[in-house]
Amino acid sequence: MNFEVGPLHDRRIFNLELPKIPIFPNPLFKKIWLRQNKLLDGNKIGCLISGGIDSAIMYFLLIEENINTGNKFEIIPYTILRIGAEKPAYDVINWIHNYYSIPNTELNVIGDPTLEEIKQVDSGIEEVLGKTVGFVYVGVIADRPEHYINWTRLILKQTLTLRYPLENLEKSHIIDLYVKKNVMELMTLTTSCNYGKFSCGICNGCEARRWGFEQLNLKPL
Repeated sequence: MNFEVGPLHDRRIFNLELPKIPIFPNPLFKKIWLRQNKLLDGNKIGCLISGGIDSAIMYFLLIEENINTGNKFEIIPYTILRIGAEKPAYDVINWIHNYYSIPNTELNVIGDPTLEEIKQVDSGIEEVLGKTVGFVYVGVIADRPEHYINWTRLILKQTLTLRYPLENLEKSHIIDLYVKKNVMELMTLTTSCNYGKFSCGICNGCEARRWGFEQLNLKPL
């Protein structure tokens, strides 16, 4: 799956790929390959969803790509809860499930909520990989420095099992993905605010979202 996205002055290529699993002549060879690559299951993908616009469109596109390539994977949503984001996360997941006629689900909450945000993500990834899930997709983007005030930037290290498909996109490119897929209704269910489900208008998350719409000359949602 490839898209050219973003404002005219900053077009970027977005590429989303599902894991490539070799074809084996018999199940024993597959078991050996899984063991060598420290994979508990080569057919399950965990997708981390926060209730924000980045992870929501990532989950939406992962399911689309899986359908278009023969439904080879089981894609499971997991939620690292942010303050006030419980309902947006639940609503995002079920909206996407309804769109693709997938049965609705309860929230699969992971991560240690007593940790700071960056460590919550790390603890969540570790927990998901321990749930017989072979691969984890995380919707971290290339936020601008002015949208990272007093935050610690997550160090991204993509591996066979850990994927960051949005890592080269800024907020304007993420919003343009919604425009390209005509799913702005999905965006209205998300929250970007660092302090709750309602927009405060001044935090890093709210500023980044507003900036993204401005770059595309669109009215903020």
